[in-house]
Amino acid sequence: MKPNFPERKIMLVNRIIRKIIKYSLLLFGSALFLYLLFLAVLVIPNDRRIKNPHAALTPITAKRTIVYDLIDLSPAANLSHKDYEVRCKELKQRALANNFINDNADFHRLPENIHVSLGWYPLKVVHKNSLYAPAPTLITYELTIPKNDPQLVFSCGILDKPVEFRVRISAGAGLTKDVFAQRINPLPKYSYRYEDRKYRLFWQYFDVQMAERDYAWSEYAVDLSPLAGQKVQLQFITAGDRGQAFWGNPLITARDLGLEPKYNVLLVVLDSIGREAIGPQLDGRSYTPNLDRLAATGLSFEKHLANGNMTKQSVTSFLTSRLPFELGDVSLEYVASTESRAQFYRSKFTTLASALDDNGYLTGAIGVISLVTDGAGFGVDFGFNDARIIERYGYSNVHITNEAISWLQQNGDLPFALMVYYDSAHGPYKPPFRYLWSARSQFTDFDARSWYRTLYEASVAYNDEYLGQLLAALEKLGLKENTLVVVTSDHAENLDWHILPDTQQKVVFHDHGISLKDRDVQVPLIMQFPAKIANPLRVTETTEQLSLAPTILDLLNLPARVDFRGFSLAAAVAGDNSPQKESIFLRGRFNKGIRLENKYKYIRNFGVYEKRGKAMQDFIPEEVYDLQNDPLEQNNIITADFALRQRLRLLLDRYEPDPETNIFTGRNMGDKTLTLEITSNGTFTGQQINGRGTVLVKGKTLKLIATGDKTELQFSTRPYDAALRIKALYDGKKVPLSQLLVSSRALPLLSDQVKEIGSPDFYFIKGLPESEIAGSVFSLSWGRIAQFKQEWEKQVGVSGVFKEMLAEWGYLSEPKKK
Repeated sequence: MKPNFPERKIMLVNRIIRKIIKYSLLLFGSALFLYLLFLAVLVIPNDRRIKNPHAALTPITAKRTIVYDLIDLSPAANLSHKDYEVRCKELKQRALANNFINDNADFHRLPENIHVSLGWYPLKVVHKNSLYAPAPTLITYELTIPKNDPQLVFSCGILDKPVEFRVRISAGAGLTKDVFAQRINPLPKYSYRYEDRKYRLFWQYFDVQMAERDYAWSEYAVDLSPLAGQKVQLQFITAGDRGQAFWGNPLITARDLGLEPKYNVLLVVLDSIGREAIGPQLDGRSYTPNLDRLAATGLSFEKHLANGNMTKQSVTSFLTSRLPFELGDVSLEYVASTESRAQFYRSKFTTLASALDDNGYLTGAIGVISLVTDGAGFGVDFGFNDARIIERYGYSNVHITNEAISWLQQNGDLPFALMVYYDSAHGPYKPPFRYLWSARSQFTDFDARSWYRTLYEASVAYNDEYLGQLLAALEKLGLKENTLVVVTSDHAENLDWHILPDTQQKVVFHDHGISLKDRDVQVPLIMQFPAKIANPLRVTETTEQLSLAPTILDLLNLPARVDFRGFSLAAAVAGDNSPQKESIFLRGRFNKGIRLENKYKYIRNFGVYEKRGKAMQDFIPEEVYDLQNDPLEQNNIITADFALRQRLRLLLDRYEPDPETNIFTGRNMGDKTLTLEITSNGTFTGQQINGRGTVLVKGKTLKLIATGDKTELQFSTRPYDAALRIKALYDGKKVPLSQLLVSSRALPLLSDQVKEIGSPDFYFIKGLPESEIAGSVFSLSWGRIAQFKQEWEKQVGVSGVFKEMLAEWGYLSEPKKK
């Protein structure tokens, strides 16, 4: 008997469901199989391979001294090349397009002295202090070869044409000999090119051969013992068909010259690891056993603050012992512009590297350091003799550690200062699988914060293991007793819940740069120095990163630099636990602040940190905290004590004065005509149109007319506190005060909460300093205001209190009555 229609329908549905289940299970099983295969073939073998990356190390038993730095001696050398200046111009033009040389910094003493970057960014770029010797070039020195095993060490580098390198020595009556001869040919091109997305998904698990790069440095050493004690002519010769050639870090060294041995420096920077990440965490475990061990046996600063909440502000500050704003825009820009680089180099700042170089040290930097060289196009040159950028996504630590250990093996017999920079705790968190598995106990709840904390702690553990490997190698090389080891970070990481002001959604920030509260800038500072620190010490008073460079020089018995802003903390070795400064300045991307006498903190915000286009907190112009009664900085007492608020404001302004010039931008947001007529008691220093419009200047009045949608009308004034009288017309109609907005975030300057003064089409802005509202550019916007006004007000948290503050500070004033 055939089933009836309803039964056939049920049977069909059942068959469909069974097939769906069957194929779903098959698909899930296939995906699981492929994932397990991926782990078995790529991830787990790579994790195992990176556990023990080094070969046996040879202890360094004898120390050498740098007798001649031939770049320092180059003013006395004779350079022979028929069109050297022309070749220099050619090289500069090429460098402008490729960002591989720098010849502007103060550390570069001659036109032929440049820093050259060769390699393939971001996998590996080596940046060396060099002599430029385009083929054919002859550079001649007259000097005396030192006694006791003298050696000439140097590197050879080229661009895209083969060059023959020779070192020739003439020692009296016709005795001339080539002690080195080598033809350097361009290396083969890479078999594939780096693409970030593909590399993150797949290629990161392969061991890319670093030697197979387009351009590379070749390193050599020449034994000069047969000529020890003799006065010679030393010649560096390059030959070839107009090849671009460089001699990198040419040094003459010798052993046992009877000089007092110098101490070494190993500075390790762990990006994004705050003080709270060290020691026991939520599950009672510590993910930093190597850091814990170092702190237990050395000198540990328990309340140490970075001077910035972002890498740029912090690192540039502690490598120069200067406040971030003193360094110019280069401390704020993610990618340093040509103008900010030139500004930085003109200032001729002493850096930690250049100070050590002046005292006979070979300085090196290895790791994720694109911001401390300009060869990769990101940062500026901080004067390291030998800087090696290694940024391999996901597995950078193993390559950074291997490179650092190889560098120590090669150069550990010289007085050295090496900075090693790890960034694997920086977001997006990318720990290898085995670290994620070890940190799984951090996953306590099925929410975003628990997941990000697990990822972060795994990344911290990943950093710590390779720090341990680096310290173990230092000991195996026999360098531990004579080396000052400094471990620190650039800023902390914020893993707290936040309520988005626009949607009230609860999110985890899992990043940095949001605030200048102590937990966002408190970082570890741990020192191990067996030669001077015999017993474990803890400093509980508040200190700052500005003191890092002066402290290193002091502990090395080197002269202090009067141009360093920080104070040495070396007295802590003798048990002096007193604070060093009355006030500590802090700088963020969108805020600046000051701590006073360990009692109060004042923060001035001039923007809101965004993530994925969303504001991460309400806009609060000013914050004041009583640190003694409110150490977690939860109760803003800005309105509680007017005298204290004014004192802190003035103190902050002494640290970072407001700029002399304001820049304003008027933006037309519609298809009608926007007209701004501005009168000032100052002077207009510049004006321009981006789009369709007209600029008219008559005496003290500037008229800007925008005739196209999104056309920008920009003008600047001097001095910064010049009073402005602005008349605005949109489509020939007066613009009400309540609809005129100021700042690049379109922040309403006036709203219905503030009573309009005088004629509704006029108002005064008296000196809106760039730091008070939202960065270096202000916007006066008119157009589809009604559509976006509500969204803007929610995004930046505009309030009547803020308007009152503007008026109180003197940035709003009534027009004078006639």
